[in-house]
Amino acid sequence: MKKIMIALFLFLAAIPCFGADKYVAFIESAENSFGAGDYKQAIEIYESLIQIEKVKNPYLYYNLSNAYYRSGELGKAIVNIEKAFILKPADKNIRHNRLFLRNKAGAGEPEDFFSKVTGFCSLNTITILFSAAVIFILLSVSLRLFGIKKASKPLIMAPLIFLFVISCIIFALKVNDEIFTSKAASLSAVSVRSGPGINNPEIFNLPEGRIVTVKNTSGGWSYIEVSPEGFSGWVQGGEIEGINE
Repeated sequence: MKKIMIALFLFLAAIPCFGADKYVAFIESAENSFGAGDYKQAIEIYESLIQIEKVKNPYLYYNLSNAYYRSGELGKAIVNIEKAFILKPADKNIRHNRLFLRNKAGAGEPEDFFSKVTGFCSLNTITILFSAAVIFILLSVSLRLFGIKKASKPLIMAPLIFLFVISCIIFALKVNDEIFTSKAASLSAVSVRSGPGINNPEIFNLPEGRIVTVKNTSGGWSYIEVSPEGFSGWVQGGEIEGINE
């Protein structure tokens, strides 16, 4: 927790001076409340920084997740640790807490190939790498590899093209996963129904904190899909909270 707080203070120190003191005072107050066991107060402060002050920082979401977990709100804790993970997936503390909370919700760590490949890079990092690969390819082609023998050009271009194609695929998958795919977590144990309305029969129960994909919405209801089981159905919108909104 201390390392996370140091990182958060360093981030806030980079904010222009006229606002830094105010944010640092907020964080210190939240940390004191957390240490005293007043998790509700800590949550209020962290939420105000995010919702009102618009401070988007992985360590802020990490601290908020811890406060929600200590207050017994597993669903909210998972929502915020997932937001922290999206911003900084390589951080070992964030990864540890994410796996811990996912296990609490009965989900565990994603095991698909895509998650393993992209799980250590944020979308911002992959965007930079993708852009660098594109620039390098265009530069190489535009210069036509001056000074390289004609017979050697395929040996040089082949790995560059391969790198470009792989970069495009990872970039496209990451954008689809974090921008075009709407994800949410259940805030409590939820009854999933066959249709959008309480008159429709219940088809299965979703435990608190399970992450779902939101496929559609209608009249305050959301059509969700649960992976890897493949179950799907309707829940009231207030019973879930978006992760990558």
